[in-house]
Amino acid sequence: MKMHTTTLLSQKAQNMMNTLIAMSTILQQTKRATSQRTRTQFILAPCIRKF
Repeated sequence: MKMHTTTLLSQKAQNMMNTLIAMSTILQQTKRATSQRTRTQFILAPCIRKF
């Protein structure tokens, strides 16, 4: 068993995991931002309609 290849593979896996975590975090943040935006539009819509 070669230790070098396993460490390289685990490093690659770690990098992939980090990338996936970062992407999911960004997705969650954008989802949260869009939901907040739609909520704000929903609240502001009646006020805008009055004008």
